[in-house]
Amino acid sequence: MAENGVHKPRLCKVIKGTDGYGFHLHGEKGKVGQRIRKIEEGSAAESSGLLVGDRIICVNGHNVEKESHQDVVKRIKEKENETELLVVDEQTEKFLKEKGVPITADLITNGTEDHGQAQDEPSPQVAEEVTDAAPMKETDKTVNGKPSAETRPRLCKLEKGTGGYGFNLHSEKGKPGRYIRSVDAGTPAEAAGMLAGDRIIEVNGANMEYEKHAKLVTAIKESGDSVSLLVVDPATDDFFKSCDVTPSETHLTGPLPTPKPAKDEEKPEEPDLLTMDLTMLKEKHKSKKKKAPVSDWQKRRAMFNEL
Repeated sequence: MAENGVHKPRLCKVIKGTDGYGFHLHGEKGKVGQRIRKIEEGSAAESSGLLVGDRIICVNGHNVEKESHQDVVKRIKEKENETELLVVDEQTEKFLKEKGVPITADLITNGTEDHGQAQDEPSPQVAEEVTDAAPMKETDKTVNGKPSAETRPRLCKLEKGTGGYGFNLHSEKGKPGRYIRSVDAGTPAEAAGMLAGDRIIEVNGANMEYEKHAKLVTAIKESGDSVSLLVVDPATDDFFKSCDVTPSETHLTGPLPTPKPAKDEEKPEEPDLLTMDLTMLKEKHKSKKKKAPVSDWQKRRAMFNEL
């Protein structure tokens, strides 16, 4: 994938889920090698950053560019619950072939620029995801059921450092969206105020809260050396969900939305019979009185005629 003019492969560590790895291989007629044909939504493969069309270069450190489909599958099954795939997208593969550059894992940190010179650039830490991670601990940021001043989204502006941005993504089982799993000390992510447990809402002003992992990572990488992330902590996330409102940059300042009342709160309270006057009691009695069904006189006449 070209990043700031640097072409490099990707190393995807796929940890097997309950439904397996979640990707399908295929070989193109008349060509050697295996590509990713399909990726199941919400699978371990999607979480690892694999993309449809990726060509597999190495499996668990072994070059498989010229191996058959059966051999590649065998390599993948060497490890019981995880596999490590070195892959390239079609654009990167084409560029490296034209330059005559062998595709190896060394290119991950020493990518090849468009003018053919090597450049040291560690890959930003944004692609790792743990699909079965435990939910983050939530903090209470409401007072008497109303939001406190802290219950707002946060806009974190990151400038890429020598080691990338310094945060990892993950998804929580049974919850939509992408969360911050960890923030490394002394990194741009920490300096920008990102916290473990934050959920990403927007990337550079575009709502990405329900996008696939790979698409969100691509949006961050394509941003270049800086990126703006709108995030919410768990308590703020719950507050906006209770309001049925999507957080945005408009909520950084100004009035906050109001939570919708619970269903049981919407029902009017039943008045106490002891406090009701005679008129109210009569009205209540009338409302509960069952009305006799309307007679169908034509049917009744027909019935009597038959008798």
